[in-house]
Amino acid sequence: MITTSDMLIEWAGSDFLWDHEALPGLPILYWPDGTLCEPVIRVFAYRASNTRITVSSLITEIYAIREWLVYLHNLKISWDSPTDRLMSKWKVSQRNRVGATRISYKLNCVFNLYYYARFAIQFQSGGERMHHFTNCPFTEKDNRNYPIFASLRVRKKRPPEACWSRRRAVPATRKKKPAPTDKDVETLLGSMRNKKDAPGRKFGRPPNQDSIMRLVSLRDWIIARCESEAMLRAMEVSGLEVSDFNDALLVTGLLPLDRIGMSHCTDVRQLDHPSQNYLLDKIDDLENRGRSNIYVTVDGKGNKSRKAPFPIPLFRDVLQYVFWDVRSVQVLNWLNTVPEYSESEKVFLSFGTRDGLSTRSIKNLIKRAAKDEDLKISGHLLRHYGATKDALQVWDEELQKSDYVLTSHTTSNVGDRLADRLGHANASTAIRFYVDLGQLEAHSEANLRSVDGYRRAMELLRRNRRSLSEADFELVCCVVSALTNAGPNATFRDVVTMAVADPDINPPPARPPRHERRRLRVIK
Repeated sequence: MITTSDMLIEWAGSDFLWDHEALPGLPILYWPDGTLCEPVIRVFAYRASNTRITVSSLITEIYAIREWLVYLHNLKISWDSPTDRLMSKWKVSQRNRVGATRISYKLNCVFNLYYYARFAIQFQSGGERMHHFTNCPFTEKDNRNYPIFASLRVRKKRPPEACWSRRRAVPATRKKKPAPTDKDVETLLGSMRNKKDAPGRKFGRPPNQDSIMRLVSLRDWIIARCESEAMLRAMEVSGLEVSDFNDALLVTGLLPLDRIGMSHCTDVRQLDHPSQNYLLDKIDDLENRGRSNIYVTVDGKGNKSRKAPFPIPLFRDVLQYVFWDVRSVQVLNWLNTVPEYSESEKVFLSFGTRDGLSTRSIKNLIKRAAKDEDLKISGHLLRHYGATKDALQVWDEELQKSDYVLTSHTTSNVGDRLADRLGHANASTAIRFYVDLGQLEAHSEANLRSVDGYRRAMELLRRNRRSLSEADFELVCCVVSALTNAGPNATFRDVVTMAVADPDINPPPARPPRHERRRLRVIK
């Protein structure tokens, strides 16, 4: 009998190639005797190269595949002798361990292993032709002369795909996790920024030696802010390059520097100290003139590029704390101590590999920091938090454009703008997860109870704005502020209510005599 711990899992390095294609991070499984599990590697490499599956998805599938292979090994059955009956028995054995959704996922992983083996494994180790384990449901729908019978799975708005015929659809029960609160995010960022230094732990050699904990905390703090403020995915943070920020500065007109005596280099890494300070001053001036974001080109899902809005404080801190501090110390030390070292173009570098941080590493550092503070926060929830805050800003801007009249056109504009900022292909995703929440908070803090009152108040102000003076608007603002600060049973509220109801203080609008009223004629 063996257990899953007897089959080791490793991750391919950055130099791993398969059929001349780089597949860093590809899961690599070993048999209990220490030899490579070649069938799994071949199938995974084929899927990563020829289908829409990503390497990060395969990282979770490998654990289900390992459980299945351990199950077969304990039954003394070879991996290439699967049957529908065996998979059904394995399914029953899982019921007391995991839920129905997880079982369905595991069965799908095992099925994909044997379905894609027909494309990935053409020959056996002895040179014989590898037999097919499943039928092709696209061309052989009713052919049951295979160990595993496949059928077509048809879903709305998705192309049909092959699946195990005995698979049962499990309704989705996963609920959307709420975005973290301001307090939780502030606690997380504060803990990452102020990690306690370990005495004696230094990085590098003099004169460029520095505290490794200070460098790590600064780097991780900026990474978390990129996810929470710039709304980047972990893979997008991992893919950030120096040229992306150089191009953003060039497009904005901040580089090259326009002052005599300053460096005219277009690479932020090459600027001297006076030029760095002058560039920071120019960025501050840009913010003082009303600019809130600097847009950086990032590569998102499906190799689609988009302009991600970096808030100016975040963009400034990336330059100051990453390019001119953490990254500079890392590169200088490695150039002086590591023979034939070649500087990576990635923004966030690993102290171990001397290359860019992987997507998995970025996800893990956020999880570890949240776990240390007993917070249920992940990198993706930080993105939800930033998107929720951005939804409020976009919502307010669109309401101002429409004179605070809520229409379907306003909601549509908000959805389109958020989809562009978040890198969503479909605007409905942004509307479903962010716009409703932004609308909720922008109109009222007491759910939707006062939305109708808000609309009536804004409509009344819009209709009568020409009859009100600047002093009248100032008075309205004072009354609103006083009502906000006053409690539900405050004296100020009672005084205003009595004043409005008193006909001597607030007389009804005078109507002209009936004989002086303008008579309307219907013109046919």
